[in-house]
Amino acid sequence: MQQNIDGEKQLRYIQQHPTLTYQNVQNQPRYFVFLESIPTIGTDVNSCHGCYVKGYLLNFKKNPNGTFELTNPKTKLVDIPSSYGASHLQISDLQKGLQRVGQNAVGAIFETGFTSGGATTSFFELLVLQDQDVTIKSVGDAGVVGTRYIEAKDREYEYGYEGKYKILTTEPNAELYPIQISYSGTDWSLKKKNNSIVQKYNAATGSYPEQK
Repeated sequence: MQQNIDGEKQLRYIQQHPTLTYQNVQNQPRYFVFLESIPTIGTDVNSCHGCYVKGYLLNFKKNPNGTFELTNPKTKLVDIPSSYGASHLQISDLQKGLQRVGQNAVGAIFETGFTSGGATTSFFELLVLQDQDVTIKSVGDAGVVGTRYIEAKDREYEYGYEGKYKILTTEPNAELYPIQISYSGTDWSLKKKNNSIVQKYNAATGSYPEQK
């Protein structure tokens, strides 16, 4: 179908992902539907390295008469973490980690990333499910795997570290809960990386802080 993407009309394929059924914080059944807008080249999917997808994040409830009602009718087409023309937001991954993530929010963390310069870098993203609003929040560094050449030693070295997250419930009244990320492995400088950070959501900016 034709869509207005960044100010120009583009032909896009629309893919509906499997429905994610979940309970909101009031223990009411809800149904999350992800419609993925995929870039094309001619009549084929455009799977270039920098090709990204957009999508609609739709939330439904079921009325007593059996009809489904959209709870976030003001939703718009948004950027989706992706690469090579494919989304990193997968329902099967979300189902595994679905939990309460804020005072009035349910959600799940998933990973995104990219490969460049001999390294694959990953990031944690948080899908936030609320009746009137469904959003994706960037959380922080999820890890890296790569190789680097050291001229003085005339050899390549492998390095890499992994991040593991934990959603903290120490601030139950927070709009979105703090998230702890613990790292283990070796960084680009070949030094051990064994530390933890806590990412606290800033309600004023609507985001978790960028890591330095």
